[in-house]
Amino acid sequence: MSGRKLLSKNLAAALAVIILLLPCQQAQAQSKTQYNKAQNSSDSASKKVLIAQVRKLYLQHDYVKALNLLEQAQTESRYRDDYDLLFLYAKLLSRQGRYQKAIDYLERCVQLRPKLAEPRGSMAYYYFCMGKFEQAEKEASVGLTLQGSAQGFAYLRSLIGKIELYKSQGPVNSPDYLFAEEEELQHFDRKDFPIKIAILVDPAFKEYSLQFKKAVLNSFEQWRQASGGFLRYQLVSQKEARIVCKLLKYRRERGFGSILGETMRDDDEGLEDNLKFAKVEVFFSTDQDPREIEATTLHEVGHALGLNHSNNPRDIMFPTAREPFTALLTARDKNSIRKLYGIPPGAQFQ
Repeated sequence: MSGRKLLSKNLAAALAVIILLLPCQQAQAQSKTQYNKAQNSSDSASKKVLIAQVRKLYLQHDYVKALNLLEQAQTESRYRDDYDLLFLYAKLLSRQGRYQKAIDYLERCVQLRPKLAEPRGSMAYYYFCMGKFEQAEKEASVGLTLQGSAQGFAYLRSLIGKIELYKSQGPVNSPDYLFAEEEELQHFDRKDFPIKIAILVDPAFKEYSLQFKKAVLNSFEQWRQASGGFLRYQLVSQKEARIVCKLLKYRRERGFGSILGETMRDDDEGLEDNLKFAKVEVFFSTDQDPREIEATTLHEVGHALGLNHSNNPRDIMFPTAREPFTALLTARDKNSIRKLYGIPPGAQFQ
């Protein structure tokens, strides 16, 4: 019997390896087929076909297959130093949160087109997402001296402004981000907990109702656990709720990026530090990565509870969405919510 059990374990292990390998092998096989189709076109059209296929996979959030296509293209000398493909490769890597690797490819783009601002701007943004503000500011400043569009230059100036703001707020690795110079630190009164919450979804967006509900409840649960169990919550109707969370089917454009979420807070009359009501709106469209719902909701619920922005890109309360959209709180997030509500480190509530 023991021999059969051991054999079963070995078979199970072998099957597990096969199961794990199959998706990767299938992706590579499908990518190879798509790549071969692209090469069947004339030389002048093959690059356009390849880029179209990669962009289609990009919009489907299938970054693995898209990268496989580009990796196969890189084996051919005619594509090895192609600016457009290298730039696209960097963009795909960034969607996986592989910013340093993306920057490596952008440096090759800079070598190929040293007078172009575009790769410098992307490098600046990726450094920004990594919290390397000095390098980000340097690349953005260089980009402003090169060839580019008016909109691109406006974005770089905006990015430099953000960098200066975050640098002025203090060390990015401080224990929390409740900065001393902030005047507006609002929160609900301690007696308001368990806080009453409601969840609403745009009727035209019903297919994401369950995912959004889970995202909202998971968000409140993470903040509750971060507070040692103090920030309890209760699901109620919209009329009873102190915090209303909505999923809307559109995104509002502002400046040079998309607004993924917004939170409006109303303070209690006569008690400016105390919140009376908060409305969370999460914007989503089908061309977005579904993981954005979880990360955006966790961020906006943090605002609803009273937190402002962090200056560290790793924190969930950093104002710019950062791939790969991990919906988890950092130590600074947890320390900040405790400090906001006056909860001593290590304190636990039933």
